[in-house]
Amino acid sequence: KAIDLAISYIAGKYNHEQIFAAVPIRNGVLVQIIASIVVYRTVRRNAARKVPEDYIQLYNDAIRNLERIQSGSMKLVNCPVVTNEDGSPVSPLWGNSTNKDFFI
Repeated sequence: KAIDLAISYIAGKYNHEQIFAAVPIRNGVLVQIIASIVVYRTVRRNAARKVPEDYIQLYNDAIRNLERIQSGSMKLVNCPVVTNEDGSPVSPLWGNSTNKDFFI
């Protein structure tokens, strides 16, 4: 589940199929993030009210780092990015559906 959570954050920017293939691409940041999530969930599952504060902080830091990776403010070194058929990196698609005359 922790790997699936990480994939949900990095999938739009990084090629998760290559990163988590049969022979995975090891990245220290991803290993730390996934390990922090696993440790927190393991301790929480066994003693929900007795999770040490430092484990909670590690989990929160892991989620914050995943959000930073997703937004692009933090890079994963030596991890393949998602590319188009021609090999060029996929640029994020941005849009705005603002309608000034729309009232609720």
